[in-house]
Amino acid sequence: MTASGPIGEVLREGSHGTIFASDLMVALALEAAQQLAERGTEATVVNMSSIKPLDEDLIVRHARRAGIVVTAENHSVIGDWTPRWPT
Repeated sequence: MTASGPIGEVLREGSHGTIFASDLMVALALEAAQQLAERGTEATVVNMSSIKPLDEDLIVRHARRAGIVVTAENHSVIGDWTPRWPT
């Protein structure tokens, strides 16, 4: 969370895992979550509108809750957010 408020926006709630998506990948993440739901797996989808600054509180909270995290990014490996996540 930044001083002005949260950066990530939860678009869909689920209990089996979380898909963090940015930019053009948000629509695909929502589509994937729908396909998973049709098979009995409910995924949360979070629109990460900003990577810098990163909403670490939101990421950690959702990662701990479900234990399964997927990132959907459409940019260079340089500057992605994955290496900063706790293991």
